[in-house]
Amino acid sequence: MESKWVLARHGETAANAAGLWQGAEDEGLTARGIRQAQALARRLASEYPTATAIYSSPLYRARQTAEIIQAALPYLSLHLHPGLVEYNLGDWVGLSPAVLRNEYHLWEKMAADPDFAPPGGESPRHFAQRILVALQEIDRAHIGSTIIIVSHSGVIATALALFLHGDGSRWTDYDLANGAFSVLAMGEQPRLLCHNETGHLVHIGSTMWTMQDNK
Repeated sequence: MESKWVLARHGETAANAAGLWQGAEDEGLTARGIRQAQALARRLASEYPTATAIYSSPLYRARQTAEIIQAALPYLSLHLHPGLVEYNLGDWVGLSPAVLRNEYHLWEKMAADPDFAPPGGESPRHFAQRILVALQEIDRAHIGSTIIIVSHSGVIATALALFLHGDGSRWTDYDLANGAFSVLAMGEQPRLLCHNETGHLVHIGSTMWTMQDNK
């Protein structure tokens, strides 16, 4: 029985606007981030009124976005799941992707060793495994249903890479803007129904860095 995951990224934060990677650091939404979340909520309420639950990372920027979505779908329960927290950069939090790439060689080190972790952070292998465990657990609780999952760009991109390709390292193929969403059909063979949907943000704008931008 096919389930449908609506994977939504939280609205903009100050770190997003500044082009910095905040990882597991906690921060709320900017004024524009709130407007993005409100527009996202209206669209999801219109297109997915039969959703059965909302799951969210407990980090404030995601939780704040999820609460705004729940206000538009008040009959849905909201569950916070620690497995949906963004990648933990440890001591390297707050740096730009360009610095992480060119000065700290993060992606090079990750590619060479999936167990490499920044000081005080987590490894790509651990990150992918906790995402996989969290989403499988959520799916088992809602087989055949549509669920809304509010999380972070790294989590959503890695999840798509894992379920579509069996390879979390392909997360760079799935850039996602603030306030955007993707939809994954979870049947015998997972199918990506749409990705990085931003039509509801046309008059608000959004923020998205890509690997190509930061080489």
